[in-house]
Amino acid sequence: MYKRQGSGPTNGALAYTGADLTPGLIAAGVLVLLGGGLLTFRAVRNRRRTSHLRD
Repeated sequence: MYKRQGSGPTNGALAYTGADLTPGLIAAGVLVLLGGGLLTFRAVRNRRRTSHLRD
C-alpha cells in the first residue's frame, strides 16, 4: 500500500475562511450609525446657521 508522506493529524479546527458574518455585520452597523450621526450633526449645524438669517 502507498503511505502518504508528510500528512499531519486530521483533527482540530478548520482554517478560517471568512464565512462568519458577524464581524462584517458589526462593522457595517458601526459605519451606518456613524454616517447617520454625521448627517444629523450637519443638519443641526446648518439649521442653526441659517436660522439667524430669517429673523
